Amino acid sequence: GCSSSIQELCSGVLSISSTKSAFAAVKATGRVIAWGDDFFGGDSSSVDDQLDSGVIAVYATAAAFAAVKSCGQIITWGADSMD
Repeated sequence: GCSSSIQELCSGVLSISSTKSAFAAVKATGRVIAWGDDFFGGDSSSVDDQLDSGVIAVYATAAAFAAVKSCGQIITWGADSMD
């Protein structure tokens, strides 16, 4: 079953990407849900309004994510560097 803390991930997930310590799931609605260590991209709150719909893919490095939207826009979040 699904726990209430991850209810949004219980259905409709198309893909999942990961950094060293965070995950990002793309839902069928085009919304992205990120979780995990904030430094590694688990906190997407600074770009959540841009990840609410239209995302077709998410790519990851060791510490950051890049989401590609259907309009061609790229949204990034996570660590700027590993220093």
